[in-house]
Amino acid sequence: SQEFFVLRNRFVQNISTRIAKLSTALAIISVAIIIIYVSYSVIARWLFNASVKNVIEICAYMFIAMTAFGIPYVFESSSHIRVSFLFDLIPERIRYVLGIVGNFLTAVYLFVMIISGLKLAIDSFQLGSTAATPLGTPSWIPELLLPVGFMIFLFQIVCNGFRDKEP
Repeated sequence: SQEFFVLRNRFVQNISTRIAKLSTALAIISVAIIIIYVSYSVIARWLFNASVKNVIEICAYMFIAMTAFGIPYVFESSSHIRVSFLFDLIPERIRYVLGIVGNFLTAVYLFVMIISGLKLAIDSFQLGSTAATPLGTPSWIPELLLPVGFMIFLFQIVCNGFRDKEP
C-alpha cells in the first residue's frame, strides 16, 4: 500500500541521513587533524627551530580519510559537480533512466573497489606489512580507509534508489 512506501522511504532516508552525518563528521575531524598538525609543525619550526616528525605521513592518511568519508556526504547532499547543459536538454524519462544506469555503474565500480581494497588490507594485515617510514604505520590501517568510505558511498547509492520510488 501507499503507506508502506511512505514509511519505507522515511526509514531509508533517516538511515541514509544519519550515516551521511557520521561520514561528514569523520571527514571534518580528518580536516581538523590536518590543520592542527600542520599548524603545530609550522609553529614549532618557526618558534623553536624544531621539526615535527611524520607530518607528511599523518596528513596523507588524514587526506585519504577526508576524501573517503567526504564522498558519501557529497553524494547524499547532491553537492557534486555536474556538467548538466546537455543533460537538461534530455526528456525527463530518459534522464531518470540515465540516472539509474549511472548509479548502477557506480555501484558496480564501488563493489569492485571495496573487494579489492579489503583484499589488500587483509593481505597487509596477515603479512604484518608496515609503512617504510619512521612511524611504521601498519599498512592495513590506511588501506582500510578507502573500502570503508566506498562502502558508505555504496550504501548511499542503494538508499538513493529507494527515495520517492514506488513499484
